[in-house]
Amino acid sequence: ADFPITVEVMSRFQTAAQQAVVVEKLKKKQIDIIIGTHRLLSPDVEFAELGLIIVDEEHRFGVKHKERLKQLKLSTDVLTLTATPIPRTLHQSLAGLRDLTLMQTAPRDRSPVLTFVEPFDDALIEEAISRELDRGGQVFFVHNRIETIEAVADHLRRIVPRATVAVGHGQMKERELERIMRQFVEGEVDILVSTLIVESGLDVPNANTMFVNRADHLGLAQLYQLRGRVGRSHRRAYCYLLVPDRVDEDAERRLAVLEHHTELGAGYRVALKDLELRGAGNLLGPEQSGFVHSVGFDLYLRLLDETVRQLADGDGQKSWIPADVNLDFPSYLPDDYIASQEAKLDVYRRLTALRDPTAIEALRQEVRDRFGALPAPAEALFGSAMLRVVGAALGVEGVLVRASEARITFRADAVPRLKGLSAAFHGVQFQVDVRRAQPLSIAELWVNYQLVALSAAKGDSLTDPKVMQDALWSNLDNIRVKKFYDNVSKGWNDQAPGGDEQRYNSGEAFAARHILIKLEQGATPEQQTAARNKAMDILRQATPANFASLAARSDEPGAKERGGDLGLFGKGMMVPEFEKCVVALKPGEISKEPCQTSFGFHIIYRSPFADVAEKFAPIAKQRNVAIAESTYLAKLESSNEVKIEASATKKAKEIAKNTLGYRDDNDALATYKGGKLTA
Repeated sequence: ADFPITVEVMSRFQTAAQQAVVVEKLKKKQIDIIIGTHRLLSPDVEFAELGLIIVDEEHRFGVKHKERLKQLKLSTDVLTLTATPIPRTLHQSLAGLRDLTLMQTAPRDRSPVLTFVEPFDDALIEEAISRELDRGGQVFFVHNRIETIEAVADHLRRIVPRATVAVGHGQMKERELERIMRQFVEGEVDILVSTLIVESGLDVPNANTMFVNRADHLGLAQLYQLRGRVGRSHRRAYCYLLVPDRVDEDAERRLAVLEHHTELGAGYRVALKDLELRGAGNLLGPEQSGFVHSVGFDLYLRLLDETVRQLADGDGQKSWIPADVNLDFPSYLPDDYIASQEAKLDVYRRLTALRDPTAIEALRQEVRDRFGALPAPAEALFGSAMLRVVGAALGVEGVLVRASEARITFRADAVPRLKGLSAAFHGVQFQVDVRRAQPLSIAELWVNYQLVALSAAKGDSLTDPKVMQDALWSNLDNIRVKKFYDNVSKGWNDQAPGGDEQRYNSGEAFAARHILIKLEQGATPEQQTAARNKAMDILRQATPANFASLAARSDEPGAKERGGDLGLFGKGMMVPEFEKCVVALKPGEISKEPCQTSFGFHIIYRSPFADVAEKFAPIAKQRNVAIAESTYLAKLESSNEVKIEASATKKAKEIAKNTLGYRDDNDALATYKGGKLTA
């Protein structure tokens, strides 16, 4: 009344004449906000200038209703509100087709609804109803069969004779149903026996006990919505799901989800389980649930992308084909790094959808800022994503990574280029191998790849005589390269074990095993004490000999499988608290006290060098390869066998770094021509 806005309502409780007046006002733009039921989607309802549609309880709308919403106006903004989105809508949000926002802050003084799955028992029902009536409250009793609803109401009157019982269902006359509902809302009725019409849109703060008869016949979202009718005040609420002694497996799974997820704001988790149980439906058809076999999401996006390109450019472009990346080490987001399944799922979804290296790096930095330094499996996950994207642009068909070696296979229609893959191999030295009749030496292979990269960058064909001549010169020089490399490598191989152990013991790198006793966020002091006591109990039993077997008691799934082994890691790769505890240990030592981090309490065993010597070998090898290449180039330049023009040195170094990802400024190579290096 205090604002110059006209608000009207349209529902089944209005007469036909009243509805006709509202429809006419809508056509003439005399109404600013219209609140209504499905009646607003009728063909006779026309909007003069529709700007925003807010759909409350979206799960109650069918596909035809939603198609009608689209027809109202294509450019209209649509805001959908629901506690339990249907599987297809949730899947579209998770996949990025629709924006998703979660409201996770509950109203003040709300408490979770205690949920019980019980058989139909008169004593239980009488006790629960009496407890609610004794504190001045009211009760919902949901029975979804109109044929027997009166009999159920009479039965409740016999069980609890002091209670006032009323019946409400959708086949009653509008005025009678409205009268019953008003009586219940105003506290004149103690027990409302109804069908699913109370599932949504009813707010009775004084009603805090609910019974759902034959809950095994209802869906997961329906049960969650029904449970939401109670617990809408500061009082503790109770929900009893009444079922027969035997129910089918699907119903048992649904009921277990409701019984488990009782926390405030659990609707999103319930909807995720509903999506898992029922399937995501059909993106190109009317099914809003079910498992799609004909059109999956990836194919749908590909078809959509190609159609958009065709409409925009006049001809369809080739499909984007990501490189097939296979790693022989784990690449995932560990539970002890990102505890929230929703947050983890969001990162996976976003990472899968990205096609730009810059966007992948931005997401990596975002994850690092939110959750701390990335553990090795997470770094590998982002690295593999980078390889897929960069490889797709360069025509890479597959990448196989094993230890410090990478095998790259290009598509038949692609010109092999390594320039650009540096983004994926950032900060990591890899020996790159390509199958060929006569194996190349490391240095020759590197020289040839530089030739390939530079020639392809200039637009040269690999069959161009000039390129072939350049490659021939480098092959003729192969004997000298190999001899020098072998001589240098021999000295390193003799010295490597002692040097590696010294570097390991001095803290250049670490290897450790750990046992985690997990601590949830917001844990009470009692829970913290219990977790620490459990950690101390394990610590008293721990020895270097039995540590791997004790890791079976860890709360981290991956640690159980690996005997708690974290592998090799460097400084800055673990959370600061954990790294500080590891640094304080000598190789072969077990922590004297549990190490506390944001994840919980860790018992740590720093592995002795003997346990990790084999893991150091490939690291030493790739380091020696890089030094050999750099030293060889420096020697060639100093002896005037190879000349790099001073004016081109900076450019040569830049090309070298961009081509293979080397970060050492001595790694400089442009184009090999007749025994000379020029920019």
